[in-house]
Amino acid sequence: MRALHIEIGGTYGGSTRALELYLRSFDLSALDHDVLFYCKTPRAESFAGIARRVVVLYPDRTRVPVGLDSVPRGTLAATAANWLRRTDAWVDLRAGLRIVRGLPTIHRLRNFIVGGAYDVVHVNNTFTYRPESILAASYAGKPVVAHMRNPVRPTPLNRWLGRHLAFLLTENRRFREELPALGIACPVEPWYAGIEVPLPRPEDVARVRAELAGLHPVLIGSAGRLEGQKGYECLVRAARRVVDRHPGVRFVVAGVGPGRPHLEWLVRDLGLEDQVHLLGFRTDIPALVSACDLFVSSALWEGLPLAILEAMALGTPVVATDVGGVREVVRPGETGSLVPAADPVRLADAISELLADPARRRAYAAAGRQLALTYADVRARAAALDTILCQVAGAAPRPARVFAVAPGEPSAKP
Repeated sequence: MRALHIEIGGTYGGSTRALELYLRSFDLSALDHDVLFYCKTPRAESFAGIARRVVVLYPDRTRVPVGLDSVPRGTLAATAANWLRRTDAWVDLRAGLRIVRGLPTIHRLRNFIVGGAYDVVHVNNTFTYRPESILAASYAGKPVVAHMRNPVRPTPLNRWLGRHLAFLLTENRRFREELPALGIACPVEPWYAGIEVPLPRPEDVARVRAELAGLHPVLIGSAGRLEGQKGYECLVRAARRVVDRHPGVRFVVAGVGPGRPHLEWLVRDLGLEDQVHLLGFRTDIPALVSACDLFVSSALWEGLPLAILEAMALGTPVVATDVGGVREVVRPGETGSLVPAADPVRLADAISELLADPARRRAYAAAGRQLALTYADVRARAAALDTILCQVAGAAPRPARVFAVAPGEPSAKP
């Protein structure tokens, strides 16, 4: 029997990382696994040895346009779009436009699913993110297992999409509590992807520290897609306040995305060219995070970011915004500091307080690492997803020869 895993792609984010960890770690399966990306994705080649087949639906694209998000700035259409974004009607309108514009994608994807004779379709993104994935699978008559990685508004269209699911996996317990408003009738379970943090060599950490911090005594880092959800505009504005108090601080952000031009402009506008650096795509994230004195997650909304757990497992103290399920792992006063989202003043204050209190940073690092290690059993978490996929596909798990990779032991900061 066969499972198709659908990932939008375009950037290598948390959902892509979670899928890679699952495919590298499962032990039992009655299913053969194929992976489909909508468009070209960094590190997609890493799936070649762990999936039976890897396909890119639109190999000439790096990003799939979505509804009114792509209208030119300064036009009447853009003005209307900005007004609509402030209303609940925008959610359904945007999704409806995506469905209309995505009809060719639905047809193309449906034919691929039928031609591949798949028994279950795993939509690796939040089920409302690209409705084409669910509708194509439904059109093909295949059961869908999907995720709720980000908050979902209980709009009529989202409730309708939820009725097409055979199983829903939530990123945290908080999301599960919000599901009655969505009227989800299928089975629902929280599912945590787990983490796998390779042990960086001390010499690599020292090299990255020298490269990024230079003569600056303090290095603060973050990692994620450069887009509105991640709240990096808030982080840059907070950086201006922190640098005013602590001139020896340097901020670095690893990641790519459509928000880079705006962030570059903001860095220049605030006079932070020497203190804030956008690093682009990095392959040495464990060494980078280990080299930092603080890790900051400034997201405006989230499920449970793997980047936070990985930073904690590497022994780097965390300051994060209180969104989604972050509070489950960043416990104020115990494993890290929490601040409201979209508040650069409070974010700057929390960072400054920790910079002035090395003892508290060390306590957060130790407690955070201990908690994060409870998420490090990727094999057990992969087995849970494997069981769900088999259950939905009507298959009985059997031993299979797979490319299983043992998780690396996270490093501790000296």
